[in-house]
Amino acid sequence: METQLKISNVLREVKCRHVLFAGNKTPPPIMAFAVHFPRLTIPLTGIYHTQLEQNRKIVDLALKPGQAIFIPSNCWDKPDMKHRCETLHFLFGKRHTGISLVTSGADVKAFKVALPHAMVGPEQRIIDAILELHQLNTQFAAFDHLIMALLNCYENRLKNYDAPIPKHANMLFQEICVYIQENFQQEISRESVARQFDISPNHLSRLFKTNGYMKFCDYVNYVRINRAKFLLRNYDLPLYHIAARCGYNDVVYFCRIFKKITKKTTKQYRNQLL
Repeated sequence: METQLKISNVLREVKCRHVLFAGNKTPPPIMAFAVHFPRLTIPLTGIYHTQLEQNRKIVDLALKPGQAIFIPSNCWDKPDMKHRCETLHFLFGKRHTGISLVTSGADVKAFKVALPHAMVGPEQRIIDAILELHQLNTQFAAFDHLIMALLNCYENRLKNYDAPIPKHANMLFQEICVYIQENFQQEISRESVARQFDISPNHLSRLFKTNGYMKFCDYVNYVRINRAKFLLRNYDLPLYHIAARCGYNDVVYFCRIFKKITKKTTKQYRNQLL
């Protein structure tokens, strides 16, 4: 509840005057963030340094408060977390919206909350409008107003939302899923994720058994292989590059997991697309 109120108060003060968009016409660098859902990043204090693709070129950006980056699904960005700044991040998933208030620098700290994602209502309609207008390939003058309207919707939801107590475990599970979807390209383990959420590794395993109907390691592989399928469909990259971008250091192991999940080798998958 404290985190919920903290983020709600932050949203009340946010101003957005310019919106940039990330693309995916070039292969994402290793350690770039890319998920199957739209995302939004808003600098609050300091300078937010990141890389993203625009007009088929990788560009380095230094964003100030008042600017925002909208990252459509399957597009990527690569923030540099070494610089001191505070940012607000949204991940608009199919089942939930993850909101994170992140302080980066020498130590990275994050306050996170997950809300059930409303498939109907103003939030989804605003997101759809942003995506549809962006596809027109023009800098629509009202993107900043749409972002402000979206933030206002989430401010009201956070102020008025009372998470049902019986669903606490499920909400924690959803937050962990958001974390894995955002960090699958990094070295993550049951122990490291458990530390991130201040729970025991055994508790983490129970959450996946009771809420996710699969083991923790299976879910991590599922997220990573979904990203690998996207890369195989869209980029002519060597397998070791795809494996590295999906969090696998061993190409042979990556190929084995890919075949186990898809029932096809990477070559068969590519040939099928052709």
